[in-house]
Amino acid sequence: MDVLSIGAGAAGLRAALAAASATGVGRLRVGLAFPGGFARRGSTFSRVSAGWGMQAVLEPGRWGDSLERHAEEIVVVGRGYADPALADVLAREAPDRVADLLALGVPFLREADGSLQRIPGCFSRTPRAAVVRDTAAFGAAMRTAMETRGVRLFPGLSALALLTDPPGGAPAVDEAPGAAAPRAAVARAVGALCRRERGGALVAIRARAVVLATGGGGGLFAFSHVEQHLLGDGVVMGVEAGARPRNLEFIQFMPAEFSGRADRFFPIDRLPIAARVLVNGRRLDLPPETLAARAGHYPFSMADGSGAFDLAIFRAALAGEKRRGRPVVEVTLEYGAGARETFNVLPVGHAFNGGLAVDAHGATTLPGLFAAGECAAGMHGADRIGGCMIAATQVFGRRAGEAAARFAAGSPAASWDGVASLPERFRAAEQGAARPPLPARLASRLTTALARLRWAAWRALSLERRAEGFAWFERHALAPAERLLAETASHALALPSAPLARRERLRQAAALARLVMRAARDNGRTVGSHHRSDRPPAGEDFSAGPRRGGL
Repeated sequence: MDVLSIGAGAAGLRAALAAASATGVGRLRVGLAFPGGFARRGSTFSRVSAGWGMQAVLEPGRWGDSLERHAEEIVVVGRGYADPALADVLAREAPDRVADLLALGVPFLREADGSLQRIPGCFSRTPRAAVVRDTAAFGAAMRTAMETRGVRLFPGLSALALLTDPPGGAPAVDEAPGAAAPRAAVARAVGALCRRERGGALVAIRARAVVLATGGGGGLFAFSHVEQHLLGDGVVMGVEAGARPRNLEFIQFMPAEFSGRADRFFPIDRLPIAARVLVNGRRLDLPPETLAARAGHYPFSMADGSGAFDLAIFRAALAGEKRRGRPVVEVTLEYGAGARETFNVLPVGHAFNGGLAVDAHGATTLPGLFAAGECAAGMHGADRIGGCMIAATQVFGRRAGEAAARFAAGSPAASWDGVASLPERFRAAEQGAARPPLPARLASRLTTALARLRWAAWRALSLERRAEGFAWFERHALAPAERLLAETASHALALPSAPLARRERLRQAAALARLVMRAARDNGRTVGSHHRSDRPPAGEDFSAGPRRGGL
């Protein structure tokens, strides 16, 4: 391949299409590798969401809106951790990307007069987001466009590691969170090593440029809106190859209605009309203006005073888990005149606002590697306007695809020496070394260790964070998982067995957890969805604008 895009969510699809449509580079060979079926997995096609909104200023002047106001709002909502230059690109190009999707036949909802239906997004009261409910039609439109341009599809492939030339990048896990300045690179990305989901065989796909669009890591947490396989594998692969992470401490958590599984959003729009709010039968004293502010965003946030509601739910969930082994919380809304509603609520992981640091063209700090969607960072901050991620998948997916095409057109083919070009941990397997079977006791421990890691991450890395919690997490979940990974390292990952696939999932989860823990530990501020109960409030006033130090 000339360009390989990894991931078939909104960002990966757009990147592949953009690479195949890039002008001035000749006809390139573009491939799209993805697990499962086409346009079926990931946040774009989530079973939870009934579609999505896409933030874009389509009618400047209406509601007092403008491209400049949109960009400024992104930065302010980001609490000082969004890059103003990337926010400007996102706001400025989002309208054209809506136009692209309309031209492809994507069915946006319309009003009776034929105009596009518009809604506000979380953390924004300006109704600028255009809405798509039929995500399957979105996927079908993108597939037709890619087939027309000759994009080659590689379904049923799970990416395990990036190929670099020379082999082996320099891990960037010791970089300061939030840093985005480029550094001297020791390698360039030249493809990816994948595993066939059927049979387990390893497949190396060489490419002159790679776009990572593998989504976020919400599956790291025991309770999550997203599929459990979403373990931030793109971020882990990028960091292990030498790319720099950014803002990984910022993760969206939401209150979910729980009825066997966390599959519905809690109706936060009903909070302002409640006369009383009770959490597990205890009244939560919040003024009406705080409840009104909380109704403006699904994700938990410490930005507007309504964090008291969020913390009450999380602390009640922890207490319930310790007493009953069941972290579901009863939230009762009393409306007066005897009317009331009670909901079973669970705090769940949702989306990452951080990922691999990218520039305005989606380029990471590793040459030849680009990123878009939820595994790219910089255009969002501690909090994120609802609908800006979908806009980012299209704006930066297109930019990353085009930049990857230009990079590929100007780059020589990478040297390839078969097994010697594979990442080190896969070489022994492919060289025919002894492949001892994985003992049943170790296979069982892999499953247990992953479950323990996900549960502990929900406790220690979600809403309420403290230094003691990080130490507890490392001691009781992360370090044991890493010891088990070392103990099973001699068993070749190329074997077509489910236990060894589970080992790779544990490895990805542990690597992501260490990255998130390090970023969270180093950022002592109460900001975004996260409350640092071991640090005094910083006292910043974000209403005046962004905090530049986080850039």
